[in-house]
This record gives sequence, C-alpha cells and structure tokens, in this order.
Amino acid sequence: MVDLPAKSVVEGTLEIGTIYYLEAQELIRTYEPHYFIVIYIDDEDIYLLKGTSRKESIETRIERFYGNDFSGVVCLEPIDSEYELTKTTYVNCHDPISIRKRFLIEKRENSVLQYKGKINRDYWLQIKYGITNSKYTDLAGIFAELPEDFI
Repeated sequence: MVDLPAKSVVEGTLEIGTIYYLEAQELIRTYEPHYFIVIYIDDEDIYLLKGTSRKESIETRIERFYGNDFSGVVCLEPIDSEYELTKTTYVNCHDPISIRKRFLIEKRENSVLQYKGKINRDYWLQIKYGITNSKYTDLAGIFAELPEDFI
C-alpha cells in the first residue's frame, strides 16, 4: 500500500462535510481522538465541529458555558454502514473550532489524523439547524443562507 504525502491526503479530502478522526489536545484538552466535521471553509480558515458519543460530556459543557441552552446541540444517529459515525454522536454547534489547513497536514504527518468519509444530507441538515439556532456562533448568518442541498 502506497502512503500518500500528508498534504495530498488533506487537499484531496478537505471539503465541507468531511469527517476526520484525530488527536487534537491543543483544541480540546484531551489526547483521546475525536471525530471532527468540516462545516465551513473560508480561504485558509477551516471551521470544524467536534463530535462526541458521551452525552454527559456535552451536557456538562452546555450547562457550564451556555446556561442550559441546548438549541445548538444536535444528535447524529448512525444511519448505515456507508458513514463512519458508528455510534450516536452529539455535536455542539455553539462551538465551531477555527483552524488552518497546515494544522491538518501536520496531524497527518504525525499519523494522528484519519479521513473517515463525509456526512450525509440528513446530518448536514441537522448541523445546519443547530448552527442557525445558536446565538453563540458567528456562522449562523452564513449557514442561514446556504441551501439545504449544499451537500
């Protein structure tokens, strides 16, 4: 099996809806890998949402930082084997994470980033709903203008 250069892997997979599985302790303060979904790309700025299968983890964060405002939380249920989210995944749309493409390339170079596929249209609509309902993210206005069939 040929191991492609990290830059080629990232550039070949990076688009809205891509799911990456990676270690990102500098973003989320844990060495445990998580799923990240690319939700928006603006030149060099890439916006991700973190997914977790631990419901209590996201509930604690929402209660602590958002005063029990769960309007921006979506629950992505596994649909079929075509998509890589194999567990019920909770996504906090209040907290988009902004990174640069170089960050993903370096993660791939260090063997801590895996491409896991793309979200489907149902997931996209749920995420769009979560972001447009969140009063804590600047992306709400942008997402309100995106068509439902964007993905």
